[in-house]
Amino acid sequence: MVYHLHVSEMNLPTELYRQHFCVIKERFFSHEPIVAFTEYLGTSKQTFRKAQLSAILSLISDFALESILFGHDKSKFQPQTLFKSLQTFVTNENL
Repeated sequence: MVYHLHVSEMNLPTELYRQHFCVIKERFFSHEPIVAFTEYLGTSKQTFRKAQLSAILSLISDFALESILFGHDKSKFQPQTLFKSLQTFVTNENL
């Protein structure tokens, strides 16, 4: 199965969405394991199978969720206690 993603930051419908996305993106890529992994993927010639890709996405999902909730917290989209709880969980997991 092939997935084509055609949505980019510039395709977001409003400037507010683009700003919100930028906060989330910057937070996600501020995590050192994510930076190292994206550098690896950018230089790797390896082909990833479905099970491998699933495992990779599972490993980074906590970082992604933390980044999204961080962005929502900055925009006041959610109670701050939810973000703080998840941040504590991700930090304690030592991912």
